Amino acid sequence: MYENVIGWAALGLLFVLCLPISGVQRLILLVYGWAIRLTLMGLVGASAYLWFRPQQIPVEVTDTVNNFAWLRNILPETGTPLYGMCLVGLIAVVLLPMLMVIDVCRRRSVRGPMEVVTARSVDRTEPVRIDALPPPPPIPSRHGRRAAADAMAQAGASKT
Repeated sequence: MYENVIGWAALGLLFVLCLPISGVQRLILLVYGWAIRLTLMGLVGASAYLWFRPQQIPVEVTDTVNNFAWLRNILPETGTPLYGMCLVGLIAVVLLPMLMVIDVCRRRSVRGPMEVVTARSVDRTEPVRIDALPPPPPIPSRHGRRAAADAMAQAGASKT
């Protein structure tokens, strides 16, 4: 009975989290950023522990690494002190760019509209905001071009 309620509540929460609400998006970016940061710090701590006790590496980790031949060839021998550090280094190489992207997106969502530096704003001290730029010049209508083309065609036809 409770499983159905929990499932529907989780589905409703997922629906709300998928909506483009800026506060919710900032919260998700903040939570994901901290989750990746704490995971990396835990992995660094685990690799430091494995330096002193390399024989205590979990069997699941060695089995997963042995399933990938290219990964097995890159890493040092299992059971050596450097094994944990090299494995954490490879994981960090993958996770750090994701962390940087999350941080940049979170900062951009807090800052607001993008600022553009134009030739007019170089002598000013503050940049010009996008919403403060003047509207673009109007596009000439096609009717004026068509009349000019007709006039040119008539002038060319009368000479022959």
